[in-house]
Parts: sequence; structure tokens; C-alpha cells
Amino acid sequence: MNIFNIILIINLFLPVPLKKIQSLQREYYNIQHIKESTETIRPWNWNLCNIPGGEILGTFSNPGSSNLAFAISFRDLWRTTDGGANWSLSLENCMPRNGILSTTQRGIVVDGGGVVWVTLNGGNDWAEVLYTNNFQTASFDVADTIIYLVDSIPPRLWRSTNSGLSWQIVATFNNLYSIDQITHLKSNPAVFWFTAHTTPGDTLTYIYFSPSGAFVDTIVAGEVMDIQPNPFNPNFTLITTDLGIY
Repeated sequence: MNIFNIILIINLFLPVPLKKIQSLQREYYNIQHIKESTETIRPWNWNLCNIPGGEILGTFSNPGSSNLAFAISFRDLWRTTDGGANWSLSLENCMPRNGILSTTQRGIVVDGGGVVWVTLNGGNDWAEVLYTNNFQTASFDVADTIIYLVDSIPPRLWRSTNSGLSWQIVATFNNLYSIDQITHLKSNPAVFWFTAHTTPGDTLTYIYFSPSGAFVDTIVAGEVMDIQPNPFNPNFTLITTDLGIY
């Protein structure tokens, strides 16, 4: 009789309580092993920020401003100066749509009515600098003093070179109905992309690339949520849509 048969016979005649104990021991070992592995790969602690503004729709900050960040609620703009431990009102009753902290002190927010607000002191004070018509999108994903902004129907492309203090119209695209997303290279702000539609609900998206001065391609997408160009090679660009990523 070999060792395998001996072990099999022993297991068959083991009392049921002893089998249960062995099962619990194995289960405990597995739980402890998973717990130790989890603690090894998750060294941080996370705390829920108690922002009194209700549902938070977005956040933004600047890589160079330590502990300063902003949170967008339905009606207000909130600010933290201690890394999120405490929050206070920065801009009230403006219904903010989107924003960016382009430098450690200069920031810009566009409200629900299309008004562009700018701060020069890290959110202590805000001033209205531009009144837009049907704000559509802006290059708020690039922390830069250069900002592109799109409004109106047909879309108008605005550009600011001083963190939103002053604006100039670059072009009006009479053949378009809307522009979904726009982004540019911080290292070369003259290079920008945007995606657009010609009619409401159109499932064909046009891609504009500024060095070409024209629409360079089309993709099938009803909505574009994000454009991420590779700053080292413009030929590698990711476009996130309602149908997937191109």
C-alpha cells in the first residue's frame, strides 16, 4: 500500500469535527494571506472629504501649488488650502461648468451662463473677464497660461495667452454645429486638436489638427469625452468616445 492510499484512508475515517477544524484552518490561512498581500500593496489611508456643497461634479488644481485645490458643485466653487482636510466657498452662486488653475495663483472658471471668471490670488477673489455665448468646451485639461475656449453656434474658437485675462477670437467654424473637446500641447500651444459635429445627434465626428489647418480624419462617435495627445509624437493620440477609445 503506497503513501497516497494511506493518506486517503486516514481522511475517510477522520471524525467530522476534525475535518471541519482543518477546513477552518485553511480558510483562516487564505484570509490572512490575502490580508497581508493587500496591506503590502495598499500603503495609503483614504479619508472622505466633507465638502458641504452637496454633489461634487469635478475638481482641479495645479501641480506646482501644494495643498491648493478646487471642487465644483452644482452652484458653487469650493477651495481647500490644506490638501482637502477643510473646504470653504471660493465663488458662490455661479453654477460652474469647468475650470483650471493654470499657475499656482492664476485660475479660470466658466459658469453656467458662459461668464469667464479669473482669479490672480489663488481663489481669494474672482473677476468677470469675458461673456461667452453657449459655452461648449475649453482646453482645461492642460495646466498652462495658454487656454483655448469654444462658444456659440456656429462655434467660435477663442484663445488667451495670459491665463484668461484677455481673449481673442482665432476662428469661426461656420460649417460646424458643436465642438466636443479641445486640447493643445503645452510645449507648443499652436498645436491643438478638437473634435466636432456638423448637426445635432450626428454620429460622425470630425477631427481637426491645427498644423494641417483642416479636418484630418473622421471617426464614428456621437460624443467625445476626452482627447489625450502624446506630447512627443502627435501621431499617437487617444480619443475617448461613447463607442470606445480610438
